[in-house]
Amino acid sequence: MLDLFDSGLALGILMMFATLPGVIFGPFSGVLVDRVNRKKLIIIMDFVRGIIILVLTQLLLLDRLLYLNLLIGTFLMSICSTIFNPAISALISNLVDDENLSKANSLENLSRNLTGILGAALGGLLLGFYGVAGIFFLNGISFLLSAILEIYIQMSVLVDKNK
Repeated sequence: MLDLFDSGLALGILMMFATLPGVIFGPFSGVLVDRVNRKKLIIIMDFVRGIIILVLTQLLLLDRLLYLNLLIGTFLMSICSTIFNPAISALISNLVDDENLSKANSLENLSRNLTGILGAALGGLLLGFYGVAGIFFLNGISFLLSAILEIYIQMSVLVDKNK
């Protein structure tokens, strides 16, 4: 943001747009996750996030990226995350038996925290090599790759908690 628009205020507003969907839609996302196929929801959210980032990348490369585009993209990405995160957490309870659920949840939290720390460090390093557009592109591709790999989640291994 500071590179593109040289404004701390613009960055603050962008952060607000990143946080607002969680506040607005967070209370409803659990209900959605419980009513819809979690696997499909996870795949769709990653696919949508990948497309959003790649559209922003294209706009950046064409020198047509507007601040409004970033606000809308950030807001939509945050909505997707607000749905994706509880879907992943809920899916874990379907994939793991009750005896190992505590360990699985701990590993998911550890993974999420490590990803946040290592992702920021790696992002800063890659920014130096590839620039903003390169980082956007890699991020968009990683979401699409994730969506493709999620297609192969074997639902047949799900534990039936109702038995």
